[in-house]
Amino acid sequence: MKIHFPLTGFNLSGGVRVITMIANGLAERDYEVRITVPRYRDQSPFTLDNRVEVRTLGEKDSSRFSYSLQLAREAAQWGDVLVATNFKTPHILRKSVVRNHSEAKILYLVQGYEPYTQGTLYEGPFWRRWLNRRVALRGYEKADLRCYVSKGIAKRVDLDPDPCLVYPGFNPAIFSPSDERRRDDQVQVGFIARTGRLKGAQVFTDAISRLRDLHPKIHWVVLRVGDLPPGLPNDTEILTAHNDQDMADFYRRLDIFAMPSLYEGFGLPALEAMACGAAVVASDVDGVLEFAENEVNSIVFPAGESAALAESLRRLILSRELRTKLANQGIETSRRFTWTNTVDRFEEALKRVRG
Repeated sequence: MKIHFPLTGFNLSGGVRVITMIANGLAERDYEVRITVPRYRDQSPFTLDNRVEVRTLGEKDSSRFSYSLQLAREAAQWGDVLVATNFKTPHILRKSVVRNHSEAKILYLVQGYEPYTQGTLYEGPFWRRWLNRRVALRGYEKADLRCYVSKGIAKRVDLDPDPCLVYPGFNPAIFSPSDERRRDDQVQVGFIARTGRLKGAQVFTDAISRLRDLHPKIHWVVLRVGDLPPGLPNDTEILTAHNDQDMADFYRRLDIFAMPSLYEGFGLPALEAMACGAAVVASDVDGVLEFAENEVNSIVFPAGESAALAESLRRLILSRELRTKLANQGIETSRRFTWTNTVDRFEEALKRVRG
């Protein structure tokens, strides 16, 4: 079976990581796999199996619009299953299927509720938020099968009484705890800084300001993926990551990982941090609640509430016993979410969509 993943481009995001790992897993199972990307974003930050074909369209200076037009012309010319991966691609792939009189099926891997993330939370003019929301809502109907990365998304979409679920996972050969115990007296607290308010950067910096009395006990570590938020302490250590190994090294050095997102389709970074032995503090958004249990394997706080995040961090900073308890239970929880299980579920979805 030929499986085609047309993307809007490679980037260092959880969504692209999920897609590349599924592609690798399918290639290992002797599926023919192609990923199509625009030439201006054609470098994958994640390792791809040599059997995965990467096809580029357009030129380095091409626009997104011209890439979309070319994709609509050509996507359905190859593949038994076309996998939509964001709110615009179901429309593009459906046009390509019709244009090419193709019998290919469209499977929409829904990794977030984009009427909310690209509509309500979109940082732009009202007309663009309205348009994005409308496009996202109509996109669900363009697919032959929708698969969701969490039950929370499926509930919001509300089109499938018995939803297809494909939970993301991680590679335990990379994301695993360190054998060495840190002896530093300072507690290392980490956060991933991404551009935009969706990931809760303002919530994080507001929480930091409430912990000034504890600053001598804390070493703040920020992994920079986008713009740095204002309000970080001057002595914050800033890191960058170029691949999964860099991400795992970041998690492993932490005592506490904070994920204050306003929304997550699944929340893979929190799960990866658990796998690497960090105690996790995360907001109570849809996807995170698939694996995060308050006071059991993490501390879960109301999304957007910086005071609650600050209090959660304070508890963990002051209690090594609580950090150890949550970290150990987090490691156990993470073992349920392997990439083998993810690929198994996706393979079942492929058989289902093809009938």
